[in-house]
Amino acid sequence: MQAITDAMASDPSRGPPPPADPKRPLWKNLLWFTLLWALGVGVVSAVAYGIRLWIMPG
Repeated sequence: MQAITDAMASDPSRGPPPPADPKRPLWKNLLWFTLLWALGVGVVSAVAYGIRLWIMPG
């Protein structure tokens, strides 16, 4: 197992890749969070309304 660790340490091209993009601004993260939250609430509401109509039509 030591040989694998030595080989990885001696070759800098091996190891974790660098991050693909720099850190996004906070407002973009909050926008995504809000969008995903709203979509989740909408989907749950639509499913609940569909079940309500199925159980108690009219």
